[in-house]
Amino acid sequence: MSTATTRRRLLAALAVALVLAGCVVGYLVVRSVPDHRTTLLVDTSAPGTDFPAVADAVEATAHNTGDADALSLRRFGGECGAADNTSEVTDEADEVPGVVRALTPTGRATLLSGVLAAIDDFSRIYPFRGSQRNRIVVVSTTGVDACTQEQAEVSRAIRERVDAAGLALDIRVIGHRVPAEQRESLERLASEQAVQAVAFTEDAAELTEVLDKLVVPESPEAARINVTTTAPPQPLAYAYVTAERFAVVRDERAISEVAGDFGDFGVIPDPHFTLDGRFAYAVSPAGIAVVDVADGEDRTVPCGECWNAVVVGGSRIAWLERDANRIITLDLGTPGAQPTPAPVVIPAPRAIEPYTGPSEGAIMLLAGASDAVLVGVVPPPVAYGGSVSLYLLDFDGTVRDFGIADGGHRIGQTGTISPDGRTAVYLTIRHMSICHRILSLVPVDVETGERRPSLTPGVLGDPTDVDGSLVQDVRYDREGRLNATFSTLRCGPRFERIPVQPPTRMRLEGDRWVALEDAPVQTHPLGDDTSLVFVDPPLGVRGGTLFLETAGRRIPVADGVIAIGVAPDR
Repeated sequence: MSTATTRRRLLAALAVALVLAGCVVGYLVVRSVPDHRTTLLVDTSAPGTDFPAVADAVEATAHNTGDADALSLRRFGGECGAADNTSEVTDEADEVPGVVRALTPTGRATLLSGVLAAIDDFSRIYPFRGSQRNRIVVVSTTGVDACTQEQAEVSRAIRERVDAAGLALDIRVIGHRVPAEQRESLERLASEQAVQAVAFTEDAAELTEVLDKLVVPESPEAARINVTTTAPPQPLAYAYVTAERFAVVRDERAISEVAGDFGDFGVIPDPHFTLDGRFAYAVSPAGIAVVDVADGEDRTVPCGECWNAVVVGGSRIAWLERDANRIITLDLGTPGAQPTPAPVVIPAPRAIEPYTGPSEGAIMLLAGASDAVLVGVVPPPVAYGGSVSLYLLDFDGTVRDFGIADGGHRIGQTGTISPDGRTAVYLTIRHMSICHRILSLVPVDVETGERRPSLTPGVLGDPTDVDGSLVQDVRYDREGRLNATFSTLRCGPRFERIPVQPPTRMRLEGDRWVALEDAPVQTHPLGDDTSLVFVDPPLGVRGGTLFLETAGRRIPVADGVIAIGVAPDR
């Protein structure tokens, strides 16, 4: 056989092999192309409104996905402009149920970043797009993008990204427990043709039903879905503290009452709820009393004689371990979780001339935010004296130095951080004598560390008859406005502080304080036609009266109430 003949036969065999290989590859590619491809884009921004229900719905939908369909999971939530404010969690449908429960709500609602990244996912060659339908399903618990001032820009950016990619892409949005005032922003996405449909859900069952219809191909199309709230929102849970007990109430029924010495002046007993609303807690000398809002089960977490505990995201709280001067965190929602040191290093106190002793001072835990705490570092030798250094410690290791408290004054053992995380507020105490003192609230821009003018309402009452002021109940309301309760005092012959005016509740409007008309009554809406009403105590008395107001009637709840707390509106 000639060499030429052998060569021709080899080339023919090679050609056949290449054709067969091509057929096999083509067959495998065709088999790999799904009929339907869906990306679930889940809101994991703080406070993580009803996130357990979101995780349950996603898990149920993942289990229902067909073998010929593809499902991936992407999340959004973080800092504006950060590369990790959205990320693909998995592109394997069978991994979705496991990984969705490992997500922890944190950061701000970076909705636009998440949608744009999800669109880009479909622009890639692999994973293969669906042969029949490609869809993005967004599950959001907020109606706005926290990083975009003009929400109309969100619609424009989405349309432009889809057009530039040249994709036949279907985008649907589910707003789960979105506040009424934020729904319009999501509805605009559909009206401006950035997305194909928007639906709203209020409970876990509705969310699961709608999500299943949008993802599982055999289910009806979203265009046929018209989900509305069929039942009024359930009243929020609330909690209160007296000197002897910590109580949590849900659906107008006390689900738990924990006995303890909550009137001890060595702790801050104010009741709080975790950001996801799953747990209520209050601090006592025995530790942190924790109540599960779902079933009323209570427990006490030892905290080494901590003074207070702050919320730091999801079901997590943090407190200061005083002996070791370190921040401890605990995820109350994770069974078996143990207290763990936070990944933050508290800076050493600044030296004060001419003091040259050991560089040991006191630490004050003032407030918490998502994955961050505000602390004051007090140098020796004066415990809780002047020259307090202020720091915001991020759990990613970032230390934001806010410098020395204004004028080197003492500061109070409490503070607050705005819901959007942009402003920290602390309390300064300027002593004129052993009794005379003036208190002011000082806001700090979290990003720049810049202090804004101190927020002092001025002297309340007759300025010739008072020697100082008192500030309590410093907090932001649901609308993001700063509220505080002020009163004035007079110094007695033995330097005792004598209140001379009932506490006056005030709200910061722009750059001035405005007294609220219902002072000294605090009103907290709990639901339709239902409110929690707290009547401040008379002068010289510790503990007011708590009422539940419904349909115009005030129903007494408890006397001797020191402080109250209301669950976040989820």
